[in-house]
Amino acid sequence: MKRIATLLLAVAIAGVATAQHRQEVSVNAGAGLSSLIFSYGNSEQKLGFGGKVGLGYQYFLSPSWGVVSGVDFGFYNATSTLARNVYSQPAIDGFDGSDFTFTATYTGYEEKASTVMLTIPLMAQYQTGDGKGLYVAFGAKVGIPISAKYKASGHLLTEGNYGTGFHYSGDLPERGFTDSYQHYTADLDLKASFMLALELGAKWQLPGKYILYTGAYCDYGLNNINGTNTNGVLVAYQSQTPADFKRQSVAGSSDRMNSLAIGVTLRLSLDMSELLSIVK
Repeated sequence: MKRIATLLLAVAIAGVATAQHRQEVSVNAGAGLSSLIFSYGNSEQKLGFGGKVGLGYQYFLSPSWGVVSGVDFGFYNATSTLARNVYSQPAIDGFDGSDFTFTATYTGYEEKASTVMLTIPLMAQYQTGDGKGLYVAFGAKVGIPISAKYKASGHLLTEGNYGTGFHYSGDLPERGFTDSYQHYTADLDLKASFMLALELGAKWQLPGKYILYTGAYCDYGLNNINGTNTNGVLVAYQSQTPADFKRQSVAGSSDRMNSLAIGVTLRLSLDMSELLSIVK
């Protein structure tokens, strides 16, 4: 992160030193579908709404072409539901060491996953007209997760079937057998997202060297960002701590996860050319 910040600062300083080209600094905001895309078993996923806010820097090599960079905060959300999920595993009883089959049944399971990413774009921008006109920006973005969590809830029934024909069913929570409504929050392990980015729309010249950009954007993640190493099990028995299950999220149990953001955006830029020429 420090290297990236240093690089951006160096670019800005270099731009000031060569102020013969037009430069803009900007603030931006966007909103729309902003989600994590994944699948797990017979679960159903719903795309979530989110958005972005950030600061930008535009350096124009000519009246038509420029380079866009900056720092954004992107907000991503997704919801998963499972009507019913059953899993069985061979286990060893943490109290007496006997072998048994542990079975966990989730019904009405719902999970909400969310992450905040620090997003750094590097894009080329083409525009028409010196004042009002059209523009298109295209390139790449890197999204670095700075916070990622999930909230899960649902009814959980855990059972134990022993070789002797003995059966526990949800009546000994201290031994790992529960029949209860579960609600908990935990962290998600996500990797950086490398995205293709596209933005297009119109720009408007405002008084006082301000330019307003109004448009639509799409950021599509190319790589798998799921950093969880799991066998796809939502609830697993642990012999050393029977009352505390090993839990996994639907999102973290998926084989692959990508980021996706599609929405509308506003960017308010200040033309720094005149100011920089005075400083120079």
